[in-house]
Amino acid sequence: MSWGLAAVVFAVTDESLGIRDSLALGWQKVGAFIWFFSIAGYIIFGGFLLLIVPGVIFLVWFAFGQFILAREDLRGMDALLKSKEYVRGYWPDVFLRLFLIWIASGVVGIVPCIGILFTVAFMPFMMIFIFLIYEDLKAAKGDIAYHSSTGEKFKWIGAGTLGYLIIPAFILLLLGVSLSIPLLLLKGLLNQTAREMIMIPAQFWK
Repeated sequence: MSWGLAAVVFAVTDESLGIRDSLALGWQKVGAFIWFFSIAGYIIFGGFLLLIVPGVIFLVWFAFGQFILAREDLRGMDALLKSKEYVRGYWPDVFLRLFLIWIASGVVGIVPCIGILFTVAFMPFMMIFIFLIYEDLKAAKGDIAYHSSTGEKFKWIGAGTLGYLIIPAFILLLLGVSLSIPLLLLKGLLNQTAREMIMIPAQFWK
């Protein structure tokens, strides 16, 4: 699947490539694409775990990384962060365009019985649409000379990781609350019993 997706990206970014050439280039870079989509998915999904909004922001920022990998030969976090630089200053406009194509893809996908086939057939058109947005951004901002530091790369890995830590932290919080309520009730009951025993007349104990 990664090989095929890489081939589609190369075909979209270079109209002169035939199927064989696209597949050949995709095979050469399949490892880079696997790494790219793995790290992008990790960070973006982690963002969605942080109450969805950060995930949407990350998704728009990093939407063009695969084209940067194919066209500009930047890999992994470098491709993701350069995509973010292209989007800088244009986020609302880019989001609106991507939202429209996502809606179109969703509508195609919900067609009964054959929705999955329509989705697969629609994917190249969606890739072309997103690539054209990338081309517009590149034309508007020029070829950005961007170099990311190791610290910045780890910062984004940390941002994604934070989302994965939220879930167990939330579960532990719920467990803590659920356990503390019975303990508080028991403590209140014991305190009430102790007060009642103190108030019992002394002759009762004779």
